[in-house]
Amino acid sequence: MSGSEVTQEISIESISRIGATKLGIPLPELLPEMKFDALGLDSLALLEFNIALQRAYGVELADEDIDGGNSITDVYHLLVKKNHHG
Repeated sequence: MSGSEVTQEISIESISRIGATKLGIPLPELLPEMKFDALGLDSLALLEFNIALQRAYGVELADEDIDGGNSITDVYHLLVKKNHHG
């Protein structure tokens, strides 16, 4: 991504904070291993979460990279992998 800079270090904690804000779920209830489907999130909420993650970390993710079968932990591993492989 040209002109993009990573503004935060990728961590489960920072992803959780973004998730709590964008998904409207209190941080204590957003456990890293919980699947997004179990939280009752729809595709629009996950799309908004994806956009926020891309802005925060400067890592491009396809819409299908984040779906209801994922968790914060899954997203963390995906971001780290994509960050290292560009």
